[in-house]
Amino acid sequence: MDVYKTKVGQTTHTKITVTNFERDTLKEAPYYQAGKPGKGSLHFAVCPACENPIQILGLYKKLAHTPDPYAKHYSKSVTYLAEYDHESYEFCPYSNPDRNPDRDGRRTPGSKIAISILNLLINHFDQVIYMIEESTGIKIGNAFAERMLNSYRDHQGHLYKAATLLNIPWIFAYMANAKSITRQRVHNNPALLKALREHLPEAQIDAEGGQKGVLRPKNDKDFLNINVSYIHHTITSPDNVITETMKMVVFTQRKKVNVELYEQVITFDPYHFLALINVSEDRAYRPRKNELVAMAQKILGGKS
Repeated sequence: MDVYKTKVGQTTHTKITVTNFERDTLKEAPYYQAGKPGKGSLHFAVCPACENPIQILGLYKKLAHTPDPYAKHYSKSVTYLAEYDHESYEFCPYSNPDRNPDRDGRRTPGSKIAISILNLLINHFDQVIYMIEESTGIKIGNAFAERMLNSYRDHQGHLYKAATLLNIPWIFAYMANAKSITRQRVHNNPALLKALREHLPEAQIDAEGGQKGVLRPKNDKDFLNINVSYIHHTITSPDNVITETMKMVVFTQRKKVNVELYEQVITFDPYHFLALINVSEDRAYRPRKNELVAMAQKILGGKS
């Protein structure tokens, strides 16, 4: 991996360079530790995804196989830094990329990383919803958000083995069963709007005004069947860069048969998410929605 953080519970991470690592650690223990005589120091930090200890290699001396320093998981606890958790390591994307996550795989209840994921989701739930909206182009009203929370709770989404501190918004969506998006608003996704207008003649989608982008039946007395599902969570590492995706499928049902209207691959953007949750309130360009945080606390609070 080419990123690190310096503390468990920290919600930022940094690219590995000599300048960054010296600045963040000031060459103190436990980040710098004595190695074998004549071999210089050993360098340690924390994995941003699973919070296990990592060892940074090639920080000062270039390695034969790569010009850049990198980190690998360290299979022991590092005192005053991080405890080693094999279960979290085993399913960390940085330890095991290019795999198909097990949709039904769950961590042990009480897992430290699972509790951290749950707490971050609850405390930043309004920002989680915003990230999903930005990724998909589908606005999520409070009632819709509540239905998704119930799905996440029922599926114990925080225990999903491929969930990490970096993919929280998208795994939250992935854990939801298919959900109706009738009367939700489509914004900033012209391809989705075009597909709906072409293939869903029973829908009324206003192009402007207060109802712009809202999906509703042409006759308000009629029922509009339109749903979204998030499927196929994948993890790959082209060029040694971790990439996570899932597929969004929008569909209807005709004569009891599901008919796909639109599909889109959603690429996770953890840097955007981390930047969003770490911005100070005085610099934030959108106000927090405390009612969503309270909703998440009510539905998910106390789970482990």
